[in-house]
Amino acid sequence: MRDPKPLEAAGAEIVIPSNGSRRHAYPLDRTADRRRDVIERMFCRMKDWRRIPARYDRLAGNYLSAVANRRDHLFLAHLIGSAT
Repeated sequence: MRDPKPLEAAGAEIVIPSNGSRRHAYPLDRTADRRRDVIERMFCRMKDWRRIPARYDRLAGNYLSAVANRRDHLFLAHLIGSAT
């Protein structure tokens, strides 16, 4: 397990809710947790497109353009209300 201290030094906050087995529960910021959840779900939807997790593109520019293409596709599908 990684040491969280460098992340805390960079200003990162813990936004994942505590579970009952933790000795010291930390307070939960529900707004930040909702934002984290939206971003996490977006990445899960992006990974449904086989090209992204398999990384078929060898060049970083081509890979990033595929990620941007999928992101735009998901955003437009969200705007028109269709499930993707």
